[in-house]
Amino acid sequence: MSIILAGAPWLIAHRSMLGVNKPYKVVLNGRDYVLWQNQQGEIFALDNVCPHLQAPLSDGWICQQRSTITCPFHALEFDGQGRLHQSSQVRSQPLVNTLDLIIKDDCIWTYAGHTPKIPVPDIIAKVSDDMSFVGVAGEKSIRGTFLDNLLIN
Repeated sequence: MSIILAGAPWLIAHRSMLGVNKPYKVVLNGRDYVLWQNQQGEIFALDNVCPHLQAPLSDGWICQQRSTITCPFHALEFDGQGRLHQSSQVRSQPLVNTLDLIIKDDCIWTYAGHTPKIPVPDIIAKVSDDMSFVGVAGEKSIRGTFLDNLLIN
């Protein structure tokens, strides 16, 4: 799959879409990621695949004490840096790739591992000065060509 707009920021979620200690799946350029927010409001993002048996981490659960995400197959735990937590020990090297996030005005942006070429826009803050974000009404994915989606949006 070819990458669409490499170096452009992608708005992947709003903080209100993430429940506390609940995995949230995001698909970006054909690749699955899992996001979660701990009780302190920190947000983490990893590839949505356990390196052991490729289980989707988004089907797992969050350990509140360690802010780790747990694989649904064999209960392997990974922290926000992708390191394995096992028997009260933390591996030094990550086993799962992270997704770098930029959080601006409760909007969650990423460059999906590419070198930034365009800054994160501040249009949302300018447009919404006198508004309150109520929440997300629903989630829908519509397949289409890039140009069709650009014209619709």
